[in-house]
Amino acid sequence: MPKVDLEAGKEAYKEAVRIVPDRYARKIDKADWKTAAESDAAEKTWKEALERAMREERRKKGIARVSNEEWKKAAKELGSKRIKEGMEGKETKWADRFKPFAEAISGVTLPPRSADWKENLKRVEAIVEALVKKKEELMK
Repeated sequence: MPKVDLEAGKEAYKEAVRIVPDRYARKIDKADWKTAAESDAAEKTWKEALERAMREERRKKGIARVSNEEWKKAAKELGSKRIKEGMEGKETKWADRFKPFAEAISGVTLPPRSADWKENLKRVEAIVEALVKKKEELMK
């Protein structure tokens, strides 16, 4: 039976961390992800993989493998840095993408305020309906 050397694997992983980011960036220029990704075959494959994952309850099983404390630690240490890097300098892109939703919200005529909280929920419902309608329109 083959023996796997985990320590050697860990060292190779550490070395890869120095090499992979630059190689990844170089390969992006050669990549054409969109042509294949928007094909009917890719859509079929994605649906099949998603259905299989749901049947096998992979999400649930994956969640069971991680404690809440492990998730919190990773979210604080990694997530906060990654979200910052992902957001920096993107305010124009955000505004451009949010603009249709802002316009949809601005176009809503809200029902009058009421002393009845249930009636006031209709104000929220009007906003949600406008946003859902805009999202569906944009996804066509």
